[in-house]
Amino acid sequence: MVRRKRPAKLNTAAVDEIVAAAGSFCSALTGNMRHVAPGCDHYQAISVANHATLDAVQKLTGKPAPWIATPPGNGPWCGRSEE
Repeated sequence: MVRRKRPAKLNTAAVDEIVAAAGSFCSALTGNMRHVAPGCDHYQAISVANHATLDAVQKLTGKPAPWIATPPGNGPWCGRSEE
């Protein structure tokens, strides 16, 4: 039986596939958040899942999720450099 060393990182195609799936998942989550009261357990669980998904995308890509808008005053057109 041959053992081979697994790569340390995913390839670009795999990361892109995960990011696309995460975008669909976050869209489904946030679409359902508007149907429940913010104080209920379901809303809180959806919020936790959404934040965990966004955090995972940032850890995989090194950048915020592409479907999240840049906050006003933080875009490249504002004279600030990206860190």
